Amino acid sequence: MGKLPVTIPLLAIVSLLLGGLATNQAAAEAGTISNTIQGQVCFPDGSPAAGAFVSLRFGFRDTLADSNGNFTISNVSGGFAIVDAVIASGGQVFTGKSFVGFPPGGGTATTKITVQPAIFPPF
Repeated sequence: MGKLPVTIPLLAIVSLLLGGLATNQAAAEAGTISNTIQGQVCFPDGSPAAGAFVSLRFGFRDTLADSNGNFTISNVSGGFAIVDAVIASGGQVFTGKSFVGFPPGGGTATTKITVQPAIFPPF
């Protein structure tokens, strides 16, 4: 039996994702959906990044992580979101991001963001 080309399963996955995105986006615009992102921001050693600035890329929503590194962002529209985190500690800047998907019909998604030392180009 021959193998299916990789493009067929890939196209099926993309189609499912876009279908969920379209469903959630339409529901969000109608005011019938309210997604929530709950998560934790940690340093590479696993310790909580208390006070990390957490923002929803392109969503104009942000918050600060609590003393345990936990955060919640509510009223997120669409089928997916990109969450960015940044914190300065010990004279160094740490950054991280997470891609979060929501189930069709909306709901709560959880994520963990491990921030890494930011690399800035020399001046």
